[in-house]
Amino acid sequence: MSRTERPTTNQIVEMLSITDSDAVNELFKQAYEIKKQNVGTTVYFRGIVELSNICRKNCYYCGIRSGNQNVERFKLSQEEVIQSALWAYEQHYGSVVLQSGERDDEEFVCYIENIIKELKR
Repeated sequence: MSRTERPTTNQIVEMLSITDSDAVNELFKQAYEIKKQNVGTTVYFRGIVELSNICRKNCYYCGIRSGNQNVERFKLSQEEVIQSALWAYEQHYGSVVLQSGERDDEEFVCYIENIIKELKR
């Protein structure tokens, strides 16, 4: 297999089955070289602004689901969200994610729209 073609499923299984330490080290070395060629070696910070843990859904796997009464709920003000996102931008973060529990009510949609408009401005 050349460095430009994608491995087959069988080749991936074979690589994941390697136990010889020299062969594992060689595989890691090759993988690092491919990563360098394709995405480089620069590390970028990624920021997450958790703006609310209020959620309308009740997904059983989720700690902030609506039915979980043991969670202390919060919602940042629009100003707090904007300040946090702008701080990450000024620190040259590669990206910023605005994250919250799932809501689709009119109040929350307006809240998000206002934040996005202000950040774009």
